[in-house]
Amino acid sequence: MKKTLFAVALAGLVAGGASADSNFGLKVGSLSVDGDDKSASQLGLVYTWDIVGMFGIEGEVSTTIADGEFAGVDYGVTQLGAYGVVMSPGALYFKGKVGMAYSDFDVPGAATSTDPAYGIGMGFELIGFVWEIEYTLVSGDDGDAKFLSLGFKF
Repeated sequence: MKKTLFAVALAGLVAGGASADSNFGLKVGSLSVDGDDKSASQLGLVYTWDIVGMFGIEGEVSTTIADGEFAGVDYGVTQLGAYGVVMSPGALYFKGKVGMAYSDFDVPGAATSTDPAYGIGMGFELIGFVWEIEYTLVSGDDGDAKFLSLGFKF
């Protein structure tokens, strides 16, 4: 299921196409859930639409590339998120986002969920790319998922 979700979300982001007021990005990082023994490694794709000035909308899909461990059981997760974004102007900028994230955990008996999600980060331009360091928190009923990532946009 998670590979299908990732493929459908990826196709949707690509089909949207890039314009002068939007950009694609890739990110990689560490995702941990409350009480895990070992964090999972995630790979994500981001598409940002600049609406006006400092405001935008961001779509993101990420999936596990190396399983984490919780109570002796390996886990992975695919997440699909939609966010409202505010960014400060300038070559070095700060970013905040608020939205919802759908999470599909690859653990027997785990339920999927759609939960509030929040993020903060900063970005800067270097060697022709815009680099971002970001922390995203998905606040679920059964615990929180935290994603610390480094990404670039083009």
